[in-house]
Amino acid sequence: QQTLDSVLDISRIEAGEMSPRYKRFDLVSQIEDDVEMLRPLADRRGLSLEFHCPQGEFYFWTDVGFLHRIVYNLVENGIKFTEEGTVSVSLEPGDGQFELVVSDTGIGIGEEFLPHLFDKFKQASIGTGRSYDGSGLGMALVKHLTDLMEGSIDVESQPGKGTTFSIVIPEHRHDE
Repeated sequence: QQTLDSVLDISRIEAGEMSPRYKRFDLVSQIEDDVEMLRPLADRRGLSLEFHCPQGEFYFWTDVGFLHRIVYNLVENGIKFTEEGTVSVSLEPGDGQFELVVSDTGIGIGEEFLPHLFDKFKQASIGTGRSYDGSGLGMALVKHLTDLMEGSIDVESQPGKGTTFSIVIPEHRHDE
């Protein structure tokens, strides 16, 4: 179901039929809820799943649905590609923007694959002998959603040591 949803969302985005709907909400509780949704998956794999953020609430204007999909895909990917260790999510509020950082101690991404990371249906591990399932759509969707919110995404990775995604999203104030 999630693969089908991702295919449909990417098709709608590419056709110009999907745009952000900004509202004001507490980023801290939203991201914490999204992380907690994936805790059972991390627990089953014996991984530590951490969420770091400033104390209290942080109200911000952005698209809650887009943010949910970004957090879910990045954290799920981190869990999927980490055999042992930690997947860490941190929220850094700023003036007129926030930074979301998702790090893992997983298999990492080779330098030769990094330029293709956000391409549809691409995975670093391909063929029938690959060790990890997936459609190769999650990162493409994350990139599309980030772009639609006029944000930026950066990735750093070392094979065998892990990957860190940093997303910066600017605030979009709108009257409700």
